[in-house]
Amino acid sequence: MVENKPQVQTIRIVAQPKPEEGWLHRFRNLGEALWVRLRESCDVSIEEIDASSDHFHVRGIPPERATAVTDIVESMIQEHHLDDSVFVMPADSDRSPYIVVLVVDPAFGERLWEIAMSRDTWVVPSDVNKATVRGIWEACRERGGQPSVTFWSAPTPAVTEEDWLAMLDTIEVHHGDCWSVPSLDTLNVYGAALTPAISAALREYEYETVKSAALGFIAFKRNAA
Repeated sequence: MVENKPQVQTIRIVAQPKPEEGWLHRFRNLGEALWVRLRESCDVSIEEIDASSDHFHVRGIPPERATAVTDIVESMIQEHHLDDSVFVMPADSDRSPYIVVLVVDPAFGERLWEIAMSRDTWVVPSDVNKATVRGIWEACRERGGQPSVTFWSAPTPAVTEEDWLAMLDTIEVHHGDCWSVPSLDTLNVYGAALTPAISAALREYEYETVKSAALGFIAFKRNAA
């Protein structure tokens, strides 16, 4: 009889990028420090880290070292003062997450430039947000790219469970299982603190893990791992 050996494990370091100068540099510095610390015992790609904007992986973790490696990563996140925006999640080594950004802060404005150029982004409409989104559209057209940032045509409140169900439904229609391959599994929300109403709406759309961040929260679906 052939004995089944425990499979190696993977963790994902996932972030809610802060739209401020130097944040991305600090995030990649964290990755490079982890690469130096873990490269002898785990599979850590410096190429993935250097190209990353909001996530990278530590793969090939021996089962007996899984807890120790996670503790090392979490400790180094704190040492780099990123524990309010960077989190550790179990992961499937075969794929990367499909992250969609939702901005519900009507005064977010120019900060959208820092986050909306790399991810599909949905923004609540306001004069300042719409002006910034139109600027992003124009920049994308000049570069020959396709804008990935959208705002609702009418004001969208973000207070009650019904408000959030309506927004999540719209996002699901565009990025969910029936419409997108791969489908959305991680929602990066700016401008809202987690409330019972928001938690209830997220559960309806199978988000089962939520991490509170400095500027909002990140919600992970059941298939995000």
